[in-house]
Amino acid sequence: LGREYSSLFEMNQQHLVLLNFLKVWRFARLLNSFIAIEKQKCIALRQKLKSQIESTNGWKEQALLSEDVAKVCNEEVKTLREALKIAAHDVAAVMLGKVNPELSRSIENGYEGDDINNVQVVMDDSSISTED
Repeated sequence: LGREYSSLFEMNQQHLVLLNFLKVWRFARLLNSFIAIEKQKCIALRQKLKSQIESTNGWKEQALLSEDVAKVCNEEVKTLREALKIAAHDVAAVMLGKVNPELSRSIENGYEGDDINNVQVVMDDSSISTED
């Protein structure tokens, strides 16, 4: 009877060792599969981040180009505004006929102001036509 129990005990110990080994092996496989899944998630996240960075760089380059175009357009608008002021002063001088000497000098010297209220303009009545 004792030998039977001892042989059963030895066989049970061998089975227990085998079962414990299988449990450890299964845990290691499960751990490796979780690690592989997380690595795949990390790779996908890196690729998404890389595409977002590339997209952001593209938008940044477009913004810089737009800013440069806006600067050039702003300078062009300033130039055209100055040319329009000069042309308006010249047209005003021609349309009004005779101007006083003060206004003539300011036009010749390149009048730099928007307000000409302080300058008196003398109109020639003969230049106004009443017949149409």
